[in-house]
Amino acid sequence: EEYGGDKAFHDLKSFAAEALVPTCNPGNLDACSPDMRKDTEAFMAMTYESLDNLIKGKEKQQEDLQSSFKETFEKLQKNYDEYLLEKEMQIIRAKANVKLIKEVIDAKK
Repeated sequence: EEYGGDKAFHDLKSFAAEALVPTCNPGNLDACSPDMRKDTEAFMAMTYESLDNLIKGKEKQQEDLQSSFKETFEKLQKNYDEYLLEKEMQIIRAKANVKLIKEVIDAKK
C-alpha cells in the first residue's frame, strides 16, 4: 500500500503499524482470526469447481444487491421528486394567497 500522508515520524509509524502488518491468507494462517482461519481452511479443502461455483454465487449475490439498491434508490428518488414538486406548488399557492390578501387589504383602505 502506498503511503500518501505526512512525513513526520509519528505519522509514518502509525501507517506502518496499521498497513504493514501480516495479512491473513492461505500462506500465512497464523495472521488470521479464528473465524478467518476456519473459512480459509474450508476454502482450501474445496475443489476448484466448488470454489468456482462459490465465486459465481457470491458475484451473483453482489449483482443482486446492487440491482436491489438501484431499484430502491430510484423509487426513493421518484418519491423525493414528487414531494419536492408538491412542496413547491404549495409555496406558490401560499404566496398567491398572501398577495391576494394584501391586495384585499389595500382595496379596503
